[in-house]
Amino acid sequence: MKKFMLFLSLACFALLGGIALARPAGPGYHLIKKVPLGAAPGGGEYFDYVTVDSAARRVYISHGAEVKVLDADKFSVVGTITGLKRCHGVLVMPELGKGFITDGDAGNVAVFNLKTLKITAESKLPRTRTRLSTIPRPSSSSPLMATAKMPQPSIPSSKQ
Repeated sequence: MKKFMLFLSLACFALLGGIALARPAGPGYHLIKKVPLGAAPGGGEYFDYVTVDSAARRVYISHGAEVKVLDADKFSVVGTITGLKRCHGVLVMPELGKGFITDGDAGNVAVFNLKTLKITAESKLPRTRTRLSTIPRPSSSSPLMATAKMPQPSIPSSKQ
């Protein structure tokens, strides 16, 4: 009798497991395709911000010391922006034809051409800034670019 109960329990467990695995995926996010990006330069795998330019149908992925640019419709790599040390945020401004990448280890923002994906200029920033965003200006047709300062720990003053 013990053997029969053990067998019955295992059969029920296997049957319920099979039913759970055979269910179709529910609504929401699901994997469509894997896009190989290759190893990051320097051997250290590191991903940070992902930026989507829906109008241009491009996805910008911070990948170690480079930014991979993907075609959002074909799921393929269309370019790589190199020459960085450790990139973080990517901001695209189509009205200027330029993009901006924060390079945390270099302490600067790299400016790149949206068509050629080549870096055209660099600007030094405090090391605490790693994220970019735009601020709409009501009096102008083009937005103002801004950086976000990472929070700093407060240190009590020794003077009292």
